[in-house]
Amino acid sequence: FVVTRDKNSDSQRHVVVNIPSQKLKRFYELSEIAGTKYVIFIDDIVRENIDLLLPNEVVEGVYSIKFNRDSEFRWYEDYSADMLEKMEKKLARRDHGAPSRFLYENGMPRNLQFFLAAMFQINIEDMFEGGRYHNLSDLNEFPSFDDSLHFPPFRPIPHPPEAASGDVFNITRNKEILLHIPYHAYTPVLSFFNQAAVDENVSEIYISLYRVASDSHIVNALISAARNGKKVVCFIELKARFDEVNNIRWSKIMKEAGVQLVYSDPRIKVHSKIALVKRSEDGSNRYYSLISTGNFNEMTARFYTDHVLFTSDDEIAKELLNLFNFMQSKKVTIE
Repeated sequence: FVVTRDKNSDSQRHVVVNIPSQKLKRFYELSEIAGTKYVIFIDDIVRENIDLLLPNEVVEGVYSIKFNRDSEFRWYEDYSADMLEKMEKKLARRDHGAPSRFLYENGMPRNLQFFLAAMFQINIEDMFEGGRYHNLSDLNEFPSFDDSLHFPPFRPIPHPPEAASGDVFNITRNKEILLHIPYHAYTPVLSFFNQAAVDENVSEIYISLYRVASDSHIVNALISAARNGKKVVCFIELKARFDEVNNIRWSKIMKEAGVQLVYSDPRIKVHSKIALVKRSEDGSNRYYSLISTGNFNEMTARFYTDHVLFTSDDEIAKELLNLFNFMQSKKVTIE
C-alpha cells in the first residue's frame, strides 16, 4: 500500500501494488560479495523501485498489507439436494468472499489502518499488526547454496518388514499392524488397497475420503477395483476445506468408473478416515479394517504424524459396517 503526493498538484493519492509472487519467484539471488551470498525478497525489489512505477509522484510511505477472504461455506440446504452441483456453484463464488482479516505492517499510521478497514468493512477485532513479509510458506522455496546445511533425506522404517512386499491380508489375519507415520513406511497402506483391487477373493471395499493426493494411488486402486467388478463404496467429504476442487474431480472420475459415491450431509462434516474390505476365505466372509488418524494421502503422509491400524477384529468390523451403513442410509442395521 503506497501513499504518494502528486508533484504538480500536491494532492495525496493511495496506490495498491500487488506483489507478483504467484507468477514470479519470491526470492532472487544477488551477486556474491567477498564470498557471501545474498538473497532478496521480490517484495523488497518492488518496494525499492516504487518510484519507477510512479515517476510523477513523490512516495511518502510504503506498507505491506494482506487481506484474507472468508472462504467458509454455510450449508442450509436440504440433504436431498444435489451436493456436488451445489458445491461447484459455491466454489465459483469463493473468490468473491467478504474480507475477514486485515494484516498490516508495523509502523503503518493509524489513520491509514482505519481508512483501509472502513473501505473493506473490517471490524477492529479483525485487524492485526504483523511483519513486513507475509505468506511465509514461500520460505520452502528458499534457494539452497550448500547441501551440507541440509539434514540427510529421511528414510522411513519398513514395518512390519514383511508388509513391504508381502500379503497384507495374510499378515493382518494373524496379527494387528499399527503404523506410526511417517517414521514407518506408508507402503502397507498402499499395498492394502492395491491388493484389494486385484484379489479375486475380495468382493467389497468401503472407504471414507477427506483429503487425497492430486494423483492418488489409493483412488486409482479403488477405480481399478470397480472396473474389476468389485463393489466399491466411497464416502467422500466434499466440504474438506480447500480440497473441494480436488475431491470433486476425483468424484467424477470414480463415478464414471463405477464406484458408488456417498456424499456428506450438508449439516455435518465427516472427518473420519476408515476403510473396510470384505474377503471370502474358507467358505465364509472375513472383514479387514483400516483405521487412520490421517488422510489417505501418500503425499502428506511423508511429513504428517499419524497412526494407522490394520485389524481383522470382528467387533471393529461390525462398528465400521454400522458407520458406513449410517452414512449411506442414516439407519443402523448391523447387529
